[in-house]
Amino acid sequence: MTNPDINLTVIRFMSHNHVGEDEREKKLDDGVVTWFWVKNEGNERVSYKEVVVKNGAETLAAIQAMNVNDYDLWITGRREGINPKIIEGLSTWSEDHQLGVIGETVAKSVFASEGSVLVVQQQVRNQKGGDGFLNGKFDYKSLVSLWSCHN
Repeated sequence: MTNPDINLTVIRFMSHNHVGEDEREKKLDDGVVTWFWVKNEGNERVSYKEVVVKNGAETLAAIQAMNVNDYDLWITGRREGINPKIIEGLSTWSEDHQLGVIGETVAKSVFASEGSVLVVQQQVRNQKGGDGFLNGKFDYKSLVSLWSCHN
């Protein structure tokens, strides 16, 4: 990142004792996180945090504990690959699920956040290849690389 006015915080929610985790998804996530951290470990404006939670209530509490006005943009995934344990019980916060459970939770007025919410939804293609896709999975490395080159 070359713009001194931009800071990036990546927060990864993980379930306590790995309950409900899909081993394949975890390995994919671990690979992306390792790549991201190696690429950015010397950058003072990039931070990475892991938050371990047992259920949706703890996920909600962790989000509420963050100073939401420190963030201008929240980027979250929607549905595919999310561990159901970390959002357990949060579906009541989401009326129509357009932004996904986490996206709608952050966007609710209870947080009084002035930041925007960007929701990324996985799209699976049948053919191999294509920009931004790797074996039918979204290639987060390309997205982060593209984002950091332009900011």
